[in-house]
Amino acid sequence: MKFVRAFDIPPIWLLAALVIAWIQATRWPMGLSFGPVWADFLGGLLVGGGVVLTALAVVEMRRHQTTIHPHHDSARLVQSGIFKRSRNPIYLADVMILAG
Repeated sequence: MKFVRAFDIPPIWLLAALVIAWIQATRWPMGLSFGPVWADFLGGLLVGGGVVLTALAVVEMRRHQTTIHPHHDSARLVQSGIFKRSRNPIYLADVMILAG
């Protein structure tokens, strides 16, 4: 059970989903594209925004000296910074990165 719990971390799930999406796009393309320019621009905005959102959340959690690991007990509830806008900014960032 500890083996499964070690891999139950959102960044690992994000990485696995990215690998699956990349394999699907390279081996079995389905023609889902906006065109090279729009796809690159929109994808770059989403991925870049997701990375920035993750960084803001991690910095804010470190500033409050609490964990970012979902299975550890948090020291306090963070309600400032990016957490004023979103209760789960890291999960939102994961969705943005996958969509990008």
